[in-house]
Amino acid sequence: ELPGEEEHERSAPPVVRIPESSPMVANEPTVSEPAPRAPASKVGLWSLVVVGLVLAAIAASLLSG
Repeated sequence: ELPGEEEHERSAPPVVRIPESSPMVANEPTVSEPAPRAPASKVGLWSLVVVGLVLAAIAASLLSG
């Protein structure tokens, strides 16, 4: 019984891990890629604008200081 249980315990975790990781890995790119593409352009532009303003403010404060 002991060796049999050990074999089941050793074989079960990898079998459980593979199905859990493979669908997540397969679903994450498919779910994340199409959705953020549209907002990503707007968010990316806004983030660039914000970063630019922050850098400009820092540069202005350094130059004035």
